[in-house]
Amino acid sequence: MHLGCGFSLRETVVRAKHAQLADLSDVALLKRLRKSQDWLRQLCCSLFAERPGARSPGGGANWRRIDASLVSEPGKTGRQWRVHYSLRWPSLECDYFRLTPVEGKGQGESLDQFAFARGDFILADRGYCHAAALGEAVRQGAFLTVRLNPQGLRLQAPGGDLFPLVGKLKSLQGAGQTAEWEVRIPRQDPAAALPVRLCAVRKSAAAIALAQKKLPRKARKEGWQGQPESLIYAQ
Repeated sequence: MHLGCGFSLRETVVRAKHAQLADLSDVALLKRLRKSQDWLRQLCCSLFAERPGARSPGGGANWRRIDASLVSEPGKTGRQWRVHYSLRWPSLECDYFRLTPVEGKGQGESLDQFAFARGDFILADRGYCHAAALGEAVRQGAFLTVRLNPQGLRLQAPGGDLFPLVGKLKSLQGAGQTAEWEVRIPRQDPAAALPVRLCAVRKSAAAIALAQKKLPRKARKEGWQGQPESLIYAQ
């Protein structure tokens, strides 16, 4: 009930008592959950398997999902820390984590926080879309799928010209329409430019409206100025 339905600990114990499943406090439930890592992971895998179309990747590849989360010490004056972590998929086992301060050079979300083995398949959000770190991960032998951050790097056409990203995206007009282009990510050494495949999918009208509605609030919260092309990227 707590994991699959999203009930709070208090609501979970009330429902459990009413259903004559168990009679315990929310604190006691929390203590039990903290000792149930393997069981919780099994529940997560079972819930994922119930989703329509869910299937596990084959071939014995090492699939990893990386991200970071902020955690705070207790109390109003508690310090914040950033946890960098990697989950294996589909087992959901954490195979790496690192705790760093939130502020300071080299403490942000970056592929540099991780070590990769040859043959790793990495999935990451756009906070990890930085040319130098992408190049280093590729040098270590990893394969990467990363959401594009248009402000984080430049894209070149195979011939070296600037890739017309906005124009290409505008050509996608129908909901669900997809496209892909061969592009390069320039680096300090022109001969070391990364060849990558850029993929795009057009959202539904409802999803576009929701994404564009969030842009002004996100800009105010994070302190950046919205650009006209941001409305195109949100599509």
